[in-house]
Amino acid sequence: MKKKLGLSFRNNKGFTLLEILLVVAAIAILAGIVILAINPGKQLGDTRDAQRRVDVNTILNAIYQYAIDNGGAFPGDLDGSNNCISGNTCVSGAIAIPEGTAPTLPLVIDPSDLSVDSGDVGAAVEILKYDGTCDASGTGLVDICTDLTEDGVYLAGIPNDPSLNTTVDPHGTGYWIYKTSSGRITVIAPFAEQAASGISVTR
Repeated sequence: MKKKLGLSFRNNKGFTLLEILLVVAAIAILAGIVILAINPGKQLGDTRDAQRRVDVNTILNAIYQYAIDNGGAFPGDLDGSNNCISGNTCVSGAIAIPEGTAPTLPLVIDPSDLSVDSGDVGAAVEILKYDGTCDASGTGLVDICTDLTEDGVYLAGIPNDPSLNTTVDPHGTGYWIYKTSSGRITVIAPFAEQAASGISVTR
């Protein structure tokens, strides 16, 4: 008995160009929606702000640990008797703040007008940078670097703002500090990106 041989034809046809383009367009639209939902700019800003919160707390912790170990004396330029950073007049480069008040946040920093009026007794001043050694070329900045970084007892280095290019002074950290007449210290991160009033911690 003979078997009947039948020919079977397979449909070997692939995707059409139109089908491929539709799939690619759908993937592109979904990817765009996901990127907008994630908002990488905001995520990166939040990450930098989280680092700023850590940094201001780190600086304050080191200052108060130093004060505990040194009979209440604050490090470097913070060891003054009034609410200027050091001495009887505000240091050059300080932001003028009316007597008896703390800085208003956000701390608006205008590089063209950093003058301190003679009646001002309070000032927020940028902290001197540390790049392996304390930056000796910085003037008008708060030097807590030498006391806090010596032998790495309190800090291995002074933290810098994550967006360091925004600092007013190239020798500064991007973090500002203020001391009240009662001896309370405020460290400020004025360049916060997502926090509308800046980031500050007072102790």
